[in-house]
Amino acid sequence: FDSLKSAITSRPDQANINSFKDYIRLMQFREQIKASDTFVPTLPTSAGVYNGSFSADSLSAFDQLIYLYRNLGDRKEEAKVLNSYAVNHAIQGKMDLAIRLLNQALSLNIEIDDKPAIRNNYMTLFMINRQGGNLSEALKYNQVVLDMALEAKDRRWVAEAYMRRADILTN
Repeated sequence: FDSLKSAITSRPDQANINSFKDYIRLMQFREQIKASDTFVPTLPTSAGVYNGSFSADSLSAFDQLIYLYRNLGDRKEEAKVLNSYAVNHAIQGKMDLAIRLLNQALSLNIEIDDKPAIRNNYMTLFMINRQGGNLSEALKYNQVVLDMALEAKDRRWVAEAYMRRADILTN
């Protein structure tokens, strides 16, 4: 269920240019947040499943995978699951929980020095804070992405970071 659906299906005020800008930003946010998710879904199974039916103590697929990868010591896969779980919550509008899970994924990615995943986590944190109206936090995360892009000499990411910054500062 996509909680953004109602906001997306509502029509922007045709007489108000800011209404159109907000609508377009909302559409971009929805697509970007979905595109940032790299998790491959699996079917849930746990000790809470008996004879093919779920009991009250069944774990979600995400919780099971986090538990599995944590016990296996696979930090990279655990971070991917946390990121995907966060994206799932962000799409449902549970931004505080999404931010908490993203910070956990970010900590793991920093620990294993997975630079593309770190940048992905910071971008998702930027998008969530931007959409939530927390512009100072969004600018902070965008600056981290900009610094990473400058260090990597990635012109595309540098240009995009400057464009995001200009968008926030002009709005």
